[in-house]
Amino acid sequence: MLYHIVLKLVCKRERVFPDYSEKENTLMKVNTTKIRLSDIFNQVWKELSVEMLQMIREGMEALLEKSRDNIVQRPLHARGAGGVYRTGYRVRKVFDTKLGNLGPLRIPRIRGPEGEIPILADSDRRCEELANALAFAAIGGLPYRKTVVLARSIFNGALSSSTVARFISVIADRLEERRNRAISNREFVGVVADAVYLQERGRKRKSAVLIAVGVRRDGTFMVLDWEAARAESELAYEKLFQRLSDRGLREPQIVVGDDCPALWAAADTVFPFASKQACLYHLWCDLRTSCFREGFDHKQIRTFQREYWRIFDAESAKEASALLERFDARWRPSLPAAFDRIDRLKPRLFSFFAFSERWRHRLRTTNLAEGFFRNFRRFLSRFPGVVDLAHAARIVALYLVGAETAHSSLQETPKLFFNTIC
Repeated sequence: MLYHIVLKLVCKRERVFPDYSEKENTLMKVNTTKIRLSDIFNQVWKELSVEMLQMIREGMEALLEKSRDNIVQRPLHARGAGGVYRTGYRVRKVFDTKLGNLGPLRIPRIRGPEGEIPILADSDRRCEELANALAFAAIGGLPYRKTVVLARSIFNGALSSSTVARFISVIADRLEERRNRAISNREFVGVVADAVYLQERGRKRKSAVLIAVGVRRDGTFMVLDWEAARAESELAYEKLFQRLSDRGLREPQIVVGDDCPALWAAADTVFPFASKQACLYHLWCDLRTSCFREGFDHKQIRTFQREYWRIFDAESAKEASALLERFDARWRPSLPAAFDRIDRLKPRLFSFFAFSERWRHRLRTTNLAEGFFRNFRRFLSRFPGVVDLAHAARIVALYLVGAETAHSSLQETPKLFFNTIC
């Protein structure tokens, strides 16, 4: 059907191409009027979308009638005493989709002993993909009014700024429900925790948003939960970890974080039996700063870096410990304070070796959280700041909605940013 529609539109050449009369001789002057591909596309799309909407409308009405018949379980026009029976149709005038308004749509009606039985939600007025697309545009920094103009030009929908704001509110509330879904130790083996700071609107201080990223047994990951706080305090991390524990993640095998005392204190309280892994990249950044302070030249720093990462590229924790001893013997005299820190973190340096060699690199740094923060900061580059902690938490939720929408529209891959059971 779609092929015939396109073929019919393409064959109507007089709409887009100049019509030359057969009476003119072959030496006539050539018409050099240029044709815009966008005009051709818009013309074809306008007629094609009408046909497609009609086909979708007919298909949806047929499925609705089939659903009605499954509920009634009685042949059409059959008589019977009591029970459930058909009672005509009602018309849904508006149902916005990416192609435009699908209405008027005939909705079958059913009545029972206690009155009419609804088969559709009354508040369902727009396709969820359209709502997500509009929310993603508004979340991405496009003002509500411009989002409405964009939606009307692309989707042919009757929308308003308040409608877009309502979309965003509903989607954020739906994400809050997802945050409460059950998770288990069988699915997730590790938790990577870190924090990002957001500027407060009208103030010179910043608020912290703590993020917990779960790592599955196959190495894939997703953002599990987050907590907005004034700073990276033990209480804030404890609330984040306790919420994960209440949802079913009783005891992950490993917790990964930077050198934040509040994080490790909260992890020891909520997950006392989990292995602890310090972020090796954060440690390297501190060691590099110490090298600069001691006046190392570029060649010395590059040698120091190569030997440092060679330790953690070893095949086992035993081999890594031997390499660390050699590294310590060579560089400690030049950087005594830096190696005192290595001594303090030594119990948390080799925990990631207990996992699969194929993906244990995900557990030796907080790069899973840092990658999320990098994109999140780019998203907030023109953001004026958060109003309060609740607003900061909702900003993270809306960003995750936009990330899910972008990923689902670009490719068919598992959603990495949501706590959905795939």
